[in-house]
Amino acid sequence: MVEAIVIVISSMPNGFHGSDEAWRSIEAPLQKLDPIFEEFANRHHMTLARNSRNWPSRSLSWRDNLERKIEIYLQDEREPSYGVWVAAWQYRSDGGYYLKTEAVAERKSITAIKTSLPVLLEQARQLLSCWSEGDLVRKWMHPRL
Repeated sequence: MVEAIVIVISSMPNGFHGSDEAWRSIEAPLQKLDPIFEEFANRHHMTLARNSRNWPSRSLSWRDNLERKIEIYLQDEREPSYGVWVAAWQYRSDGGYYLKTEAVAERKSITAIKTSLPVLLEQARQLLSCWSEGDLVRKWMHPRL
């Protein structure tokens, strides 16, 4: 069985700036879901990253002809709610950066996320898997090219 690669990212200048206790409190709901994220990542040979940009989140990513990512993140810490988005991108030989993103869910309670997480992750994976190079939109070009 292939194990997922797990990356923990912290200490970014943007993101959370509260106490350690406050951090533990806002990250705890996602930590409780980690076994589901880990199982999904292992089953689909994805990389699992936690807390990108020092913000409570879980990202599942993989690469084929495109870079692909599913991310569930704390959308509003005052009234705890979570968002889910997907992205696919590619750097091309013409110096261009091509991207497509889509919100899958917004302002969901952790209870709603927990209840539907396996289905939500599978729907997001299937959506991303359908995207091809032709679906991406050029966002910028490298200035040296």
